[in-house]
Amino acid sequence: MSTTPVVPPSTLRGIKRKAKSIARLRQISHSEALDIAALESGYENFRHAQRALMRTQDNATPPSSPSIAAAQEMVAPNSNEQGMRMGIKMSSAFDQNKQEWEADTYQKGLGAEPLQCKHCGTHVTHNPPHTREMHDKSVFVQGYFRLLPKGAHAANCPFGVDEEINKIAKTSEGLIESIQKDKYRMRLVMIKEALEGTGAPKNPDGGDRTKTGRTYTSNPGLLPAYINSANRALKLRTLCASNQDIEQHLELVFEGNVKVAWNQFYFESEQHMSGFHAVSQNTVQHPIAIHGQVSSVRCGLKGDSSKNVINLQMSKFRPDPENPENGIGVEVSIWSPQSEWFKGIQNGDEVVVLGMWKTSTTPPAAAQREGRYKTFTKRRLSLNMILKAQITKVL
Repeated sequence: MSTTPVVPPSTLRGIKRKAKSIARLRQISHSEALDIAALESGYENFRHAQRALMRTQDNATPPSSPSIAAAQEMVAPNSNEQGMRMGIKMSSAFDQNKQEWEADTYQKGLGAEPLQCKHCGTHVTHNPPHTREMHDKSVFVQGYFRLLPKGAHAANCPFGVDEEINKIAKTSEGLIESIQKDKYRMRLVMIKEALEGTGAPKNPDGGDRTKTGRTYTSNPGLLPAYINSANRALKLRTLCASNQDIEQHLELVFEGNVKVAWNQFYFESEQHMSGFHAVSQNTVQHPIAIHGQVSSVRCGLKGDSSKNVINLQMSKFRPDPENPENGIGVEVSIWSPQSEWFKGIQNGDEVVVLGMWKTSTTPPAAAQREGRYKTFTKRRLSLNMILKAQITKVL
């Protein structure tokens, strides 16, 4: 049987050819295959890929500097652009005959469609399971049911994002505040100041930092409460199909009430390169969250009990814009002064890590075996943990 030529998934042509292979192997519609191929290539869906790649073509004028060119080429397309809202992912759903279907085994047409949310009955659609190609392995991505475009869950439905945020806000010690009905705000500056142990700076007149007519004070003693509340919001994000699902209810702000988009705060596995650029290029650093799969857990390095590290699974290397024979990848490392903080976390687990990150880049190293690239450059995102709660296992 002939095989489809491997085309780098950085063009619409490549994504379309990949979709043909997926449709044939999985016996699904071409439109479903297009979305899966785009998702595996780092986009939210095929429409998102079209927008991003067409915009790249429209803006194909020579960049002003090599560094800008590298940033434009290397930043992965972020799945968090404004797009359709899909709500919290559901592992099962009812069909029109009230028969329950599991997301990992359902195929289009098996049930009497349109499918329904088991709790509130709103119509949902199926996103099939698939594999995501990482640096040295394929990772299985579970299927799920999600809202139809422009759909919404009924009030009090457990799959409604706003209901969950309301619960988190009630015990957040002021980190998350209500600003209007079904709209909340999380203050990243409170997390940063508590992590740094500096407390909130005072205004010149001696008052606390102002916020739209009110005051707040960041308290380092409340750091565990801040981190735990932020982690609950992050775990909710991992259950959502896109950033927009949570962003419409929970906005992020930093110093001076400057809004921070969720796609500049939360980075999934295929977006680690975007996370690297966010940290390395931001003039003022704010906390960011990295989501990924654990590749290794190593404790007591070189006999030192204070040196413990988790590395996340790397995405595939990408060609260097300035040297196509050099592959560039991002390695994410989380360092802990106590091995106990990593207890219960194993290879293959999904985790979300929140904090203030640092970046570094290694010089190109010669490839150990012949292949597409002659050299490899690793860009590193690293975090030195201050609190155990900064790392959360995603169940």
